[in-house]
Amino acid sequence: MFALAGCVYVIYSNGLSGAFLLDDVGNLRDLERVQSGGWEAAVAFLSGGVGPGGRPLSLLTFLVQSVAWPNPV
Repeated sequence: MFALAGCVYVIYSNGLSGAFLLDDVGNLRDLERVQSGGWEAAVAFLSGGVGPGGRPLSLLTFLVQSVAWPNPV
């Protein structure tokens, strides 16, 4: 188990010192409204409209971590 964890660390260690890249800006434009809004804004954010399924699980993880994200606009 420790060997596997060590291998994973070695593989991903180059990316740890890199810049923070937010590639979901198009998906997160309404996240600022959710931070200052209420439940209605959160439900509107989760309805998304990105892709055929709307990506509700992905958007839910962004919503839960919304205070950690920089201003997406």
